[in-house]
This record gives sequence, C-alpha cells and structure tokens, in this order.
Amino acid sequence: NLILQHNMSFNVPSFEFVQFFLVNNNHWLVASNIGEEMDTVCIYDSMQNIPDEECISLVAKYVQCPNSHITIKVMNVQLQDNAYACGEFAVAFATSLIYGEDPTHLHYKELRSHFKNCIDTFSITQFPSTVVNHQPRVVHQIRKRVYCKCRSLDNGKPMIRCCVCRQCFHPKCIGVSTIGAQRDKWKCPTCTETL
Repeated sequence: NLILQHNMSFNVPSFEFVQFFLVNNNHWLVASNIGEEMDTVCIYDSMQNIPDEECISLVAKYVQCPNSHITIKVMNVQLQDNAYACGEFAVAFATSLIYGEDPTHLHYKELRSHFKNCIDTFSITQFPSTVVNHQPRVVHQIRKRVYCKCRSLDNGKPMIRCCVCRQCFHPKCIGVSTIGAQRDKWKCPTCTETL
C-alpha cells in the first residue's frame, strides 16, 4: 500500500514475506526474505540497480531487522528492455516467489498480455517463463548498520545515544525534542523500563 509506505505505517513481518516497493516515486521492485536469515533481504529489481540510501532505509524500516546490521542482496534476475516495464516485472517476480519459484532461474515471456489477463480475470497466475540459469544468483550485496527503534539507517541528522545500551536513536522517533542537556545521561525507553 503506497499510503502505508509513505507514512511508514507497516505491520512488521515476523515471518517470510514478499513485498512491493516503489522507490524514488518511479521504480517498482520486490523485496523478500524467503529462505534467508531475518537480517537479510533479497531485492528483485528488473534494472539490478545498486540500492541507494532511500531504498535501503525503506526496506530496513519495513523489515525492522532485530540485529545491528541489515544485508541487502540484489538478485540476478531478467532485465527489463524498456523504461516502463518495472511494474510488470515486479508482479512477475512476486508471483514466482509466492508460487515457490526462484526468479533468478526464470526468463519471462508475454509479461504485459499475461498481466492484463490477470487483471481481467481477477486472478494472479504464474507468468509464462522458461528456465534459465543466471550466474551468479546475487549481483550486489550490501551490509548496512541500522539504528533506533525505527531500525533505519543513519539519516545524517543528530542522534542521541543511550548511556546504558549504547544504542543510537533519532530524537524524532523517541519523542525527544532536544538532546543537548541530557546527552550524557539519557536512557532509551527499553533501558528505562528494565532498570
């Protein structure tokens, strides 16, 4: 849901997921953690872009990675051959994942006509494809530190560090308006509750 994505009002996944993301308001891709550790997310992008900070932050906030780092793998999937098919490819990748298939082993055919048929029949079915073996399966891998209760990246703005657990937080996320006077003695909500 784009409204939820814009407001970052996601339900945090506690299981395997397949999720569409609109990046930079102009490009669709799919993220999934199927078959991966909870701190690893695979990106299925028909342009195989190296994710920028906005994309990684968006995915990290969605995943709510419990660890101190998130790993993003950009998967070696079929590339789009025009400037507008990213949405069709995203639906094809997501459908394959939901049906238990690995998009890195598929070459899709008739995307637009199949997608139109799915819409016309109110039924998402597997996209026509042939089996291929894209090597390597992963074309880019990025590991980033995540912070705060929002589990996002450092956005370059001042953060405050808990004097107990040493975790850093965005003041906006924890409802702190000033950080100057309390910087050395501040305790995060979790440490305040447990002490």
